[in-house]
Amino acid sequence: MNGADSGTGGGILSYFTRHKTAANLLMGLMVLAGLVAVPNMRAQYFPDVVSEVLTVSVAWPNAGAGDVDAGIVQVLEPALLLVAGVTGSAATAYEGRARISLEFGPGQDMARAEREVQAALDGARALPDAAEDPEIRRGGFSDRVTDLVITGPVGAAQLGRFADEMVTRLFARGVTQTTVQGVAAGLTVVEVPSLALIRHDIGMEEIAAAIGREVTAEPAGDVSAPHGCAPAAPSALRIRLRASCCGRRRMARV
Repeated sequence: MNGADSGTGGGILSYFTRHKTAANLLMGLMVLAGLVAVPNMRAQYFPDVVSEVLTVSVAWPNAGAGDVDAGIVQVLEPALLLVAGVTGSAATAYEGRARISLEFGPGQDMARAEREVQAALDGARALPDAAEDPEIRRGGFSDRVTDLVITGPVGAAQLGRFADEMVTRLFARGVTQTTVQGVAAGLTVVEVPSLALIRHDIGMEEIAAAIGREVTAEPAGDVSAPHGCAPAAPSALRIRLRASCCGRRRMARV
């Protein structure tokens, strides 16, 4: 009877009963797997709460902030608050522009919400004649991934070129939002002797204004990438004027 009973016993519990070290080995493997997985676990103090936001902006050229609030914000905001799914709003009146942000709850159909917001705008009271048509813009959610520090025994201009090349490579790999910080704009120094200023009867302010009219900071265009185009950062130029005479210098900036 005992031999028959022992032969019929099976299952994982009976296996660990017959092999006393198997349970300890399994526990050790589980602890080791947990230690290996700890560095790869994502940890954060607060969870990401994604809230969908629609922003309605209306331009009213040459209008004061008080007029914008009375003629646009107080007219549109009550109608927009009646849209289904709106959990909160924030309105700001600037000089010449009004901005109303509508926050929606999680899981909201934003395409439908945008149509309802447009319908609410169409059904609102008439805006001032000089006000432009309202514009609806949908906000996006982005999560900060990491910080990348570029350093080396080269100048700041070369580090800036390295950063631009890294932005292009990241864009080709699918990272579409990057920010470059810590690179100062170029500085051009124009030094004018004081005797030349007296000879030509011209001042530093006039030279700075003339240079300022000729200097433009236009975007450099698009940087082509293997899988699309990454927008290039707009160029920047700073010019410092110096007037020197007898060891003394006066400065003006453009």
